[in-house]
Parts: sequence; C-alpha cells; structure tokens
Amino acid sequence: MLFRSSSGYVFEGKGIGGLIDALETKGEAVNKVQTKALKLASQPILNSDYAKAPYLTQAGRSSMKVGRVSRKGGRASIVIGIENTAIKPVFYMKFQEFGTHTQDGAVAIEAKHFTHNALQENKEQAVSIIIKELKGALAKK
Repeated sequence: MLFRSSSGYVFEGKGIGGLIDALETKGEAVNKVQTKALKLASQPILNSDYAKAPYLTQAGRSSMKVGRVSRKGGRASIVIGIENTAIKPVFYMKFQEFGTHTQDGAVAIEAKHFTHNALQENKEQAVSIIIKELKGALAKK
C-alpha cells in the first residue's frame, strides 16, 4: 500500500503484503479492507499536514483532503494533501512547500516542507493502523 502526497512525496507501507495474502486466502473482500485501512491511516498524516501548513488563507488549509483509494498493478494507494490547485490561494501552497528562487539563485520563498514532514513523522503510525485493521479483518469469522 502506498501513501502519496499531492506534492509528489511517496512512501510504501512495508510488512503488509503477508497480511493481504492471508486475507485473500481466507476469501475476505481485500479491496474493502484495504480502503478502510488506508483511509483510517491517512488521518494522522492529514491532521499533521494541516497543522504544519502555513496559514496564508483558510482556502489553502481547507483544501487538504484524503483522496480516493486507487489501485494499479495490484497496489492500493491514496493521495493525501491539497485538492484542486486551480483555486488561486491553493495554487500558491506548492511554492510554500518547495520554496522558490530568483533568477540569480537567491531564495525568494523558503521551502517549508510541511507535507513531507507530515508524511515522515506519521508513517510509522499509519503503517501500524493498517496492520491493526488487516489483523482485525483476519480475526473476524
């Protein structure tokens, strides 16, 4: 299972594959269990991202969401972060995350890395939530 931020950061939950295989063997609805686990595990990351985001306007923070779970190549992933960057105050959040430089190389806006830090600080908690949910689904029946 992958966690992806809207800013492009990615981390993969390790040690989960065996639990998913066990669920498939047991005949459980793996997609349903994965979706629930990813959504629950995303909340601490989203909360931290929201708390760390610079407060320029409420529009930037209020645009932060947990996206839908997508599946590709047998992997489930979820996007956490800024939604709809077409809104002007939200559009500028990426410059706060990554920073900007002038043509001569001087820093114009210092990078805040609020999304990256939120992912890094909460990834162990997110993985433990997923493992707990998957083990809970295995224990049923």
